[in-house]
Amino acid sequence: MKLEEFSGMRERLILQDIYYCVWLYNITMLLIIDVNEAKGIPQDRYKHEMKRNISIAIGVVKTYFLKSLMSPTEKACQESIDQMETLIMKHLVPVRPGRSVKRQSGANKSRGSYRYTY
Repeated sequence: MKLEEFSGMRERLILQDIYYCVWLYNITMLLIIDVNEAKGIPQDRYKHEMKRNISIAIGVVKTYFLKSLMSPTEKACQESIDQMETLIMKHLVPVRPGRSVKRQSGANKSRGSYRYTY
């Protein structure tokens, strides 16, 4: 979610970015919980236990959630929510137990990409 990447230098803008990231994460997790309760994951078809891909879900919510709020009709809003659920259901990742190799995280390439126009 790139919480450490702020869109401005002022305190208010930084707080807005933090609140936005927390709000987006909460909305995404509520949607994932709702999808899991309504339509569970068939674990018997896979070698490893599967779960929803949170990174993909965050991108889907960023794209479709505002569209569902701004839609002119109730039907269009429901269609947008259904699209979100469908896309989240498609993307699964395995939970592999006993991983011994630690992931290497490189330096963030866009770390100094603050906008100084504020």
